[in-house]
Amino acid sequence: MKKTNVKGCVALMALSAALILCAMGCSKKAPVDSADASSTPSADAVPETFPITSTNVVVQEIEIPKVSMQKRVEADFNQDKLQDIALVEEDASGKSTVSIYLRTQDGSLKRSYYKAGGIRMTGEFKITALMSMAKREYTDLVVMQLFSDGKKERVFFRTHGTEFTEVERTVVK
Repeated sequence: MKKTNVKGCVALMALSAALILCAMGCSKKAPVDSADASSTPSADAVPETFPITSTNVVVQEIEIPKVSMQKRVEADFNQDKLQDIALVEEDASGKSTVSIYLRTQDGSLKRSYYKAGGIRMTGEFKITALMSMAKREYTDLVVMQLFSDGKKERVFFRTHGTEFTEVERTVVK
């Protein structure tokens, strides 16, 4: 007959419970302090969904604005199995937007894209980086923002092929 170390089992159960509680607490979004609310737009002020609309405007890859690697990402945003482009563009006032270019299926050796609008976000910030994460049924576009007061946010937009929907916004420390 085996002897069971009761104290060891209880300690292991307590450690497991502590890890689960810690993981649950760590996954929560950081609350927005009212002092920080002036520089960060409220969730109500930011449009939650942006359509992916293929226009009749076709551009060659060499016509797409050149930006740093941190501000450009290629992924299949409209679920056609072709790599599309999202990139950060700044207007004359320094405001950042994310522009979307959808790859055409014209069969030529030169890549061409439909200009497909973009993600317009409000607030006093610059977009510092873009990332993407592809799953079988959707693609996430991750937008990193730096506010004028130094605060950073990470915003996740998910697309199933027809629109980008904001699914998460977290403060980055």
